[in-house]
Amino acid sequence: MPGSRRKDDRQAGYTLVELLVAFAVTAMMAALVFGGMRFGARAWDRSSSVVQVSETMFATQARLRQLIGSAYPFRTTRGVREITYPMVGYDDAVLFSAPLSPDSAEDQLSRIAIWHDTANAALTLAWAEDRNDVHDPRDGDGYQTLRLLNDVSRVAIDYLTSDDNGVSTRWVSRWNRQSGLPHAVRISVEFRSGAGRSWPVLIAVPRLNGIADCEFDPVSRRCRS
Repeated sequence: MPGSRRKDDRQAGYTLVELLVAFAVTAMMAALVFGGMRFGARAWDRSSSVVQVSETMFATQARLRQLIGSAYPFRTTRGVREITYPMVGYDDAVLFSAPLSPDSAEDQLSRIAIWHDTANAALTLAWAEDRNDVHDPRDGDGYQTLRLLNDVSRVAIDYLTSDDNGVSTRWVSRWNRQSGLPHAVRISVEFRSGAGRSWPVLIAVPRLNGIADCEFDPVSRRCRS
C-alpha cells in the first residue's frame, strides 16, 4: 500500500539528528584514540630519556670507580731528582696517578684529575702521561679533558681515613699525605634545579692499601724491591 511504503522508507533511512550524533561520537572516539597515542608517545620518549640518563650515570660511576680503584702513589727518580706522585684530595677535586686502561700491560701511569669545573657547571675528567712534574691537571696544560656530567651545581669529595692505631675511621674533606691512599673516596654530585637527574653517592675503594708507597719501575709497572 502507498502509506506503508512511505513508512518503510522513513524507517530505512537516518534523520539529520542521528547523523550529527553519530559524527559527534566518532569525533570524540577519534580524539580519545589519537590523544592516547600522543600520550603514549610522550611517555615512551620520557621513559627512553630516563633510561639513557641512568645508563650514562652508571657508565660514569663505573669509570670513576675503576680509575680511583687503580690509584697508585709512587716515587721515582728523574736524574738526580726524586719525584713523588701522591694522591692529592680537595673538597671538590682529586688528583692521582693511575693507568687509564689497567687491563693493558703496556699502559703507563697517567696523572688524572676529577673535579668540579664551576665555569662550565660540569664534572670533568683530565688526564696526561706522567712526566717530570705533577702540576695541577685543572690548569689544562698538556692535559686532555672530558666533561663527564653537565648542569652540575655542586661536587663534594671526601676521603675515608683512620686514626694512628687503625681502630676508628672518619671522612675528611682533604687528603694531602705524601704517601698512602685513603681507605675510600666518596663523590657526591648535585645538579642544577630542573635538570631532572640525580646522582647516587659514589664510593670508590683504592685496591692498594693505605700505606702504599714505593719507587715505581716503569718497565714492570711494579714497585722496585
